[in-house]
Amino acid sequence: PLFIMLIPPLLSRIADKYAIRVPLLTSHLLGVGVALALFTFPKTFESFLPIAILVAILRSSVGPLADSLVARMASNYRIEYGNMRFWGSLTFFVSSLGLGYLWSKLGFSWMFIVAGLFMILVAISAILLDETPVDPALKLAPEAPKNQNGYRLFWQDKGLVLLTLSTFLVIGAMTMAGNFIGIYMVSMGGNETYVGAIWGFSALL
Repeated sequence: PLFIMLIPPLLSRIADKYAIRVPLLTSHLLGVGVALALFTFPKTFESFLPIAILVAILRSSVGPLADSLVARMASNYRIEYGNMRFWGSLTFFVSSLGLGYLWSKLGFSWMFIVAGLFMILVAISAILLDETPVDPALKLAPEAPKNQNGYRLFWQDKGLVLLTLSTFLVIGAMTMAGNFIGIYMVSMGGNETYVGAIWGFSALL
């Protein structure tokens, strides 16, 4: 959560300014793929933690970069964004259910390697995305006066404040459930199949 708050705004601004969303997205996906595969090796928490931090840093900007590219392409090619999300959710359902069962039989030793390889394939496919050109409006937009306080402007916009507060509450609730529901389920006697199933059926719904 800390890296999601700190890194994407800065990286997205750089991507917007120089129109380098595709290279940034591809490099981050490749990094996540390699880092996920590295999870196979640590045997202690101390050796696991640096890789977890690396994954958190690299993953933090993947969603914003990918969504901005895909949404723009969907508009340009007149593809219904909802249909794409549907097929993504269906694939998530099948993979969560099937792989959850697979890991319950094989154990976790292969999970990170398979996940890393899949992520590298996603990175290769990301190269094919259309780069979004620099928005001319960004070049033409007048700069704010030097003495204008950005925080004051933010608090004056009640709609933006309400939207931000709602976003924090929704994501906070989802994160609390998402981070710990699998652990809680296992503590009650569930296994990897059930953990995969609960995420799969959530995506399907």
